[in-house]
Amino acid sequence: MQSRYSLLIKVARRLCSLACLHLCLVSPTAHSLAQSGVVSAVSGQAWIGEKAARPGQTVNVGDTAKTGPNSVLQLLLLDETSFTLGANGSLAIDHFIYPGEATKVQVGVQRGTFKFSSGKAAKTNIDAMKVALPMV
Repeated sequence: MQSRYSLLIKVARRLCSLACLHLCLVSPTAHSLAQSGVVSAVSGQAWIGEKAARPGQTVNVGDTAKTGPNSVLQLLLLDETSFTLGANGSLAIDHFIYPGEATKVQVGVQRGTFKFSSGKAAKTNIDAMKVALPMV
């Protein structure tokens, strides 16, 4: 029996894949749209910019994701990179270019705990994936 969490992840990945396919096939200016991915799961209080985060919400280049106390937020990027941000955390999507030869994913974590699973960008070119951490 699948857990609710794993089912949410599967649904979010399918939605993200469909969004990526739509951008690649329908929009000749996909890179200029700046969409990086979607919010795939929220538990507790979380925000994308100034708006309350909700599953399915678009995440764009330049957005900052934040979580409150006892909260978790998961982002699924268009290349299937997954970021899970723990309580009182903050991260920013600094750069996201995918697909193409200039593929680049750069995320800056300002505070909090997080985990991530790299997606297709890093599998194509390990140097395309960068996670910046705060200096202590």
